[in-house]
Amino acid sequence: MSKPKIVIRSLCQPGDLGWVVMAHGEVYATEFSCDTSLEVTVAQDVASYARRSRPREGAWIAEVDRRRAGCVSVSRGTRAQRTCGSCSWSPGRATSM
Repeated sequence: MSKPKIVIRSLCQPGDLGWVVMAHGEVYATEFSCDTSLEVTVAQDVASYARRSRPREGAWIAEVDRRRAGCVSVSRGTRAQRTCGSCSWSPGRATSM
């Protein structure tokens, strides 16, 4: 049995933005019984991220054997959060593409 290949890469390939929204929706529905209103919020945040380019902000996808398995984003945060910024993540399950 070979060791799984794990790669962390920037959120830049076609389908990445939609996958982040989908993964959040699926995980939070299963774990916390959230409805699709969470996906609307995540979609708005992801779209906002995609439209801007700011230093000290970024988003990355974790892949296991070339399949998306999770994501993380780091942003400047609100004025109240600026001492530590803001970080969000999704413990997404690996899905075939």
